[in-house]
Amino acid sequence: MSILLLSTGGGGGNILRSLKTLFDHDVEITRKADPEYAARLRSALTTRFLDTNEFSLSDLPLEEQLVIGTHTTGRLGARHNPDVAREALEESKEDVEAMLRGYSVVILIGTGGKGTGAGTIFPLAEMARRLRKLVLPIFVRPSFERHEVDKRRYDHALKVGEQFDAAGIRLIEILNDRGYDEVAPKPQLVVWERMNLPIARGLRGLIYVLWDLCQVDPSDLSMLFAGHGRLRIGFGEIDCSFEMDPRDEQIDQAVRGCWENPYYAFGRPAGTSLVCIHGEWSNVVDAKIKSRLAEAAVAGAGAYNPLYTRAVQSPRPWGVAPLVGEKPG
Repeated sequence: MSILLLSTGGGGGNILRSLKTLFDHDVEITRKADPEYAARLRSALTTRFLDTNEFSLSDLPLEEQLVIGTHTTGRLGARHNPDVAREALEESKEDVEAMLRGYSVVILIGTGGKGTGAGTIFPLAEMARRLRKLVLPIFVRPSFERHEVDKRRYDHALKVGEQFDAAGIRLIEILNDRGYDEVAPKPQLVVWERMNLPIARGLRGLIYVLWDLCQVDPSDLSMLFAGHGRLRIGFGEIDCSFEMDPRDEQIDQAVRGCWENPYYAFGRPAGTSLVCIHGEWSNVVDAKIKSRLAEAAVAGAGAYNPLYTRAVQSPRPWGVAPLVGEKPG
């Protein structure tokens, strides 16, 4: 399976930069042990950064840059206006569709803080769906209470989620409000990075599954990605030596880290889920991870239907990365 990681706008680009750095590190470590496997992994994944402002992409290789709407925006951005961003996407529609056609899976990353991400992430998802791609949108809803955006932009971010619901496209919706801590307050940039890391780590596990579907039936994945409701993604690290299995308390901590992540708009019980386990330990540990995740899901009165996979040869950090879907209404 060929996978496209496509960011839209500045905020989405920052998240994708974090993920790209993690993935590049993984490939380099893997290359030392198994160059052929590393080459296959590298060839399966493509990163592209879409924006209306060419200056925000100046630190990236030219082949990863995709500036849209050059006539509409003059390459200077959407002026924090989602409507201008949509016009820019419409202007470059043929170029964007030509890019999307080359991939089986499209993972979209955008934020609702300004113009480009807020104005393009839903039409991009619609475009990928029309081309019959497996599409996973990740949308960050900015905080109004913490003064990240004004009320008008916050309301528009809410409408983006409503558009996905009306179209029956599942998405991962991140709530920036939940990243702030009254007890131990941190600067805004620290809050954002703290939220970006579990997204990047979780996507890392998902990529290991999607690029080689030998362990997952594509029809099962269709059940996970289709329909109404939200998805959430997480990562729980399990640090142990090659010589021994992790302790029970390490497993418990990793599962709690996956399940109790508070950043997501996820209101219904858990339904169909994809669980990626990666680590050099015994099948006894796998069984413990599975049972603890099931206990957490059933405690929420969910109709939990897990699909389990292992990321073979994945480098450290080891752990568990679940993509959890809400039970359909």
